[in-house]
Amino acid sequence: MLNQFHTFSKMNKSLKRKLFFTSLIVISFFLGGLFNGLDKLSNNKPLYKIEDVVLISRSPKWKYGLGFYVAVILIKKSENGFNVSCKIHVGNHNYFQNVPLGSVSTIEEAYHKWGVVSWANDALIIGSSIDSLVTIKRKQIEQHR
Repeated sequence: MLNQFHTFSKMNKSLKRKLFFTSLIVISFFLGGLFNGLDKLSNNKPLYKIEDVVLISRSPKWKYGLGFYVAVILIKKSENGFNVSCKIHVGNHNYFQNVPLGSVSTIEEAYHKWGVVSWANDALIIGSSIDSLVTIKRKQIEQHR
C-alpha cells in the first residue's frame, strides 16, 4: 500500500493535473445528471389543460385553514358529449377526491349547470339550479385525515 502511494507521489505534474481535471469532469457530469433528475421530479407539469377547466374555487377557513381545499370543475370530451366532474384537492398534495357531476351535450350546458360553486359552513355546493345541484358534505371532504 505504501508503495502505491509512493508511486502516485512520483507521478509527473502533467499526469496528476490530467487525472485531477478528468475526475472533476466525471464528478460534474454525475452531479449534473443527479440534479437534473431531481429537478424533473419537482418540476411537475400542470395537472389540467386550461380548456378542460370550468372553474377553480378555494375553500373558506375550515378545519385546516383558508384555501386548504380546492375544488376544480373539469369537463372532458366523451362519445356522447362531455362528462363533468369535480376534483377536490387537499392541501398542496396531489391527493384529491373525484366527484362525477354528470354529462352534457355542449360545453355551454356544463357552464350553465355547474359553473357556480358555494362553500357553506357544512358543505361544498356545486350547481346553479335545483336540477343540477350537487352537495358534498364537509365531513366527507375532511375524511382524508
